[in-house]
Amino acid sequence: MPSVFKNEYLEQAIELGQKALKLNPSSFQAHFALGRAYLNKGDFDQSLKYLEKALALNPPPDEMEKLYFYLGLGLFNKGSIYHALDCFKKYAEYNPALPEPYFYMATCYREKEEYDNAVALYKKVITLDPAYEYVYSALGSVYILQNNYQDAIDAFQKNIQINGKNQRDLYSLGTCHLACKNYDEAIKCWKEISTITPLSEWVLIGLGIAYYSKNSFEQAVDTYKQLLEKQSVDTLSHHRRAADRILLNLSREVITSHGKKNFTLRSDNMMHYYLLSIIYRMQGSYDKAIEICDKLLEIDPKDNLASFLLGEFYSEEKVYLPSSIDAYKKAFDADNRDTESAEKLIKGYLENKEYDLALVYTQKALTANPDEAVINFLAGLAYLKKGLPYSAQPLLEKAMELDNTNPEVFLYLGDVYMSLKNSELAQSSWQKAINIEPEGPYASQAKGRLETNSISKEK
Repeated sequence: MPSVFKNEYLEQAIELGQKALKLNPSSFQAHFALGRAYLNKGDFDQSLKYLEKALALNPPPDEMEKLYFYLGLGLFNKGSIYHALDCFKKYAEYNPALPEPYFYMATCYREKEEYDNAVALYKKVITLDPAYEYVYSALGSVYILQNNYQDAIDAFQKNIQINGKNQRDLYSLGTCHLACKNYDEAIKCWKEISTITPLSEWVLIGLGIAYYSKNSFEQAVDTYKQLLEKQSVDTLSHHRRAADRILLNLSREVITSHGKKNFTLRSDNMMHYYLLSIIYRMQGSYDKAIEICDKLLEIDPKDNLASFLLGEFYSEEKVYLPSSIDAYKKAFDADNRDTESAEKLIKGYLENKEYDLALVYTQKALTANPDEAVINFLAGLAYLKKGLPYSAQPLLEKAMELDNTNPEVFLYLGDVYMSLKNSELAQSSWQKAINIEPEGPYASQAKGRLETNSISKEK
C-alpha cells in the first residue's frame, strides 16, 4: 500500500484532521486526509467512512482520481473486491496513461480468480511502464495459479533482473523450477536466498522435496532435521500463496505416492514430519520412520495420516500383525470416512481369520461410505469366509455393480454362486475374472475352479 503519512506522524495527522472537521464539518480536505491517515493505520472501516464522506462533498476534479484510488485500496483491504474494482476502473478513466490503476485492477481480477483478465492487465502495465515495480512478480504469481510454470519462471527472472535478487522472487522461482522438475535449478534458487536471509521453513521443505526427487535422501534428511530443531513451522503465508500452493501440492504428491491417496492435513505446519518419515522409509530406516510417526501421534493422537503411515511402516517391517492392524485401526477411528485405512484394517483381520472383527469394521465403513466398492467386496468376502454365502451374495453383487473391473470380485462371487448350487452363474463369474486380467493371479485361480467344476460335472 502506498504510504501517505510517515507512521510516526499518523496520530498527529488524525488529530489535526479531527480539529479541522470541528472547524468545518463539510471540509473535503479534512475528510480526505483522515481517510488516508486511517488507511495507512490499517483501520479500514474508519478510512472508508471518511473517504466516502469526502466523495459525497463534491470533490474538486483534480482530486477525483486520488480519491477513487484510496477508496479502492480501502475496499480491497476490506475484501470488497467488486467495489474496489469499480473504483480502480474510475481511477483509470481519469488518467488512462497511468499504469497504477491497471495494476490494482489486475490484482482485483486475480482475487476474483479471473486469471486471463489479470494477465492482460498486468501486461498493459508493462506496456505503459516496463520498469513498474514488482509487476513481473505479480504476473508470475498469476501464471502459477494457471499452472503455467514456464511463463512464471520467465516473469520472476525478469523481475529479478529489474529489481535485483530478493527472497520472495527466488522462493517463487525455485518452486516453479521444482514443479517443472528442474531440481538443480530449484536448489540453486533457494540456496541463493541464504545469501540474503536465513532460510525459511517452507524453503527448507522445498529443498527437501528437491533432494528427495533427485534420490539424494541423505541431503533430504539433513534438510528436514533442521526443521525438527525449530520450535514451530509457520503455516503457508497469504502473500506468497501462489508459490506456496506448488509446494503444498508437491508435498501431497509425495505422500500419495506412498499409498495414502486421500487425506486431510490438520495443519500444514507439520508437513516436514510426514515427508521425513517417508524419506526414512525410502532409505529402509523403518525404525526412524516409525519414531517420527510416534512423535506426530504424541502431538495429536487423532492424526489419521500419521496412524496410516505407521501401519504402512509396520507392514514393511514384516510385523503386519498386530502392530500394523492397531495403527490402521487408530487411523480409521480418527476418520471413519477413510476408506484406505478401513481397507487395510479389514484385510488384516481377514488375513488373521478374525472374521467377526472384519465384519464389525466393514459395517462401520459402509455406514460412512455405503457405495464404496472395495468395502462392499471385503464385507462380502468376510461373510463368505464365515460360511455365510447368502449374506455374502448381495454385498459382492453390489461391489460388482460399483466396479466391474476387479477380477477378485468375480472370483469370489463365483464361489458364492457355487456354494448356492448355481454352477452356471459361478462359471460365468469365473470366466469374467479371467477375461478382465487373463494373465493375472485371479485368472489363474478362476481357471482352476472352472477345471475342477468341469471334472465334477463329468463324474
